[in-house]
Amino acid sequence: MALLPSPDMHLCALVTANQLVGFIIYWQWPDVLFIEHFAIDPALRGQQFGQQALAQLVRTDYTHVILEVERPEDETSQRRVRFYERQGLP
Repeated sequence: MALLPSPDMHLCALVTANQLVGFIIYWQWPDVLFIEHFAIDPALRGQQFGQQALAQLVRTDYTHVILEVERPEDETSQRRVRFYERQGLP
């Protein structure tokens, strides 16, 4: 857990109605937002929690938004990539 004290790294719990629905780990620099990990509880997917959280995060004013994602080699990873594309991330 040596990374948690880093001032550039943020761990954001996604909570609604006192229920944890997911989390985002991201790094923040003056012109760059780097989203390292983004997860929504599988039982709660499809309820727009991820869409809303991602929209709020990228709404900030950055020159570059970088999202780390696995290669789209199977149906699950392809679905994730399509989700990010629908959110306006290239």
